[in-house]
Amino acid sequence: MFLYKTTLAAALLFFSLTITQAQHRCGTSSVDEIGVVKTLPISKIPNTSGRILSTATADTLWIPVVVHVLYNTAEENVSDNQIQSQIDVLNEDYAGTNGTAAEVPESWKPLITDSKIRFRLAQRIPSNTNTNGITRRQTPITSFQYNDNSIKYTASGGTDAWPNDSYLNIWVCNLQNGVLGFASFPGGMAEEDGIVIHYNAFGRTGTLSKRYDFGRSGTHEVGHWFSLIHIWGDTPDCSIDDQVGDTPLQADANLCCPKYPKYDNCTSSGDGVMFMNYMDYSDDKFMQFFTPGQIARMDTAINDYRSSLFLSNGGSEAQQRSFDLSIEEIINPVRESADRCFVPVVKVKNRGASLISSYHLVYGMYEGNIRTIEFNDSLSAGQERLITLPQISGSNGQNILEVRIYESDSNTVNNYATRSFFSKNDNTNGCADGDPVIYPNPVTGTSFCVKSNFVKSVKLKIRLVNLLGQTVYETESTSNPGDLFSVPTINLTRGIYFVQLASEDESRSASILFMPDESGSAGGCE
Repeated sequence: MFLYKTTLAAALLFFSLTITQAQHRCGTSSVDEIGVVKTLPISKIPNTSGRILSTATADTLWIPVVVHVLYNTAEENVSDNQIQSQIDVLNEDYAGTNGTAAEVPESWKPLITDSKIRFRLAQRIPSNTNTNGITRRQTPITSFQYNDNSIKYTASGGTDAWPNDSYLNIWVCNLQNGVLGFASFPGGMAEEDGIVIHYNAFGRTGTLSKRYDFGRSGTHEVGHWFSLIHIWGDTPDCSIDDQVGDTPLQADANLCCPKYPKYDNCTSSGDGVMFMNYMDYSDDKFMQFFTPGQIARMDTAINDYRSSLFLSNGGSEAQQRSFDLSIEEIINPVRESADRCFVPVVKVKNRGASLISSYHLVYGMYEGNIRTIEFNDSLSAGQERLITLPQISGSNGQNILEVRIYESDSNTVNNYATRSFFSKNDNTNGCADGDPVIYPNPVTGTSFCVKSNFVKSVKLKIRLVNLLGQTVYETESTSNPGDLFSVPTINLTRGIYFVQLASEDESRSASILFMPDESGSAGGCE
């Protein structure tokens, strides 16, 4: 059952997070109760022959983003890393470089196109001082309704929007009734322009729903913000479609995890319906690309309604910071990696005014072991450097690489980046296997879990060692294959530690990053 609430100015989208009811991708409707299309007019009709571009939209559009975090509990106060991971997802998805696109059927892969739209957290506020692009407010409101714009007003428990001619406003909060988010079409009230996302469906790291943990809720919502309609046209038949020529007719939304090819009474042959399109309702990992026709429609919406974003200075700092080291981009791995084993390459930049003489990079696979490496490397103001990191192994299939700068500076938001990629070959090419598996990592709670990966029963000493080589925790246990051990973090301070598992014959180790959260949440092997 879907909820349809539509006005000319706003498209409302909802996603279910509750386990006890059916989970739905979105509830936006672009038609009224009698089936009349109610989306805003655009000056050109998209087609499949190529992008429809004005002279203004021929270049890449960088959109400054402000994220307004509204939280009632500590869990709802999403981290800077979670916010940056959503920005990374948007940039991959709108560039056509995300890892899941590798699974698009071969006949549709030629449709994967770079939209030339990019996103970055705002660097200056409207009053012309520096910002990290994030506002935070603890609100007395325990949850917001999906069709209630009170979240967009400070007076009603939310946060006022920044000017929509210069910023994309994103509100992150707890939404009621299993709703994941809603968005506005172009041309509505400036004070309510932007998108709203449930904190459990925002980005791809943090506390997330397992079905909505690739950040695709944000990709879908921003699509509506650029005037895209649901791929089936919001009517459960074939009479109205999405006004895009290169998406097949579709009778209704697809849910959960469809398998290719899938047919319905609107498209009953060929490649079937395009359930892997970002504007359908499939679970996150099944949402994989936009078509050229959809990108053309976005171009036209930008030209007609959002061209002022080209003139925004919100993406540049008003004043240069003293110390600000940034991860600019993850160069390698690319979207499709030939082998599980690969050499990460990262671009870093000194965005501050002072010389940086050393720094640490911490990297690893999402929810896997992390590694840390120190660079005694001088970077002058404005200087960039390509960093080649030691080889690491992912898994066969979908992966997410996380890289962060360990040191704190005056703008910690740009110290974190992620890259999704898809590995099609199980070859590890000499990568070390059998290291302990640790989760969660980074560790934020009162304990974490260790899986030894020894292949026979052995008596182990389990140690936790700090960077000074001091043992801060030690215990002994007999380990059978597959055994899990819970290691406490009580009395630990924030930082990097090494977990050592030592038998009589061999020793294995892995590193953790301990970043305690305010809630004192548990961890362990549950």
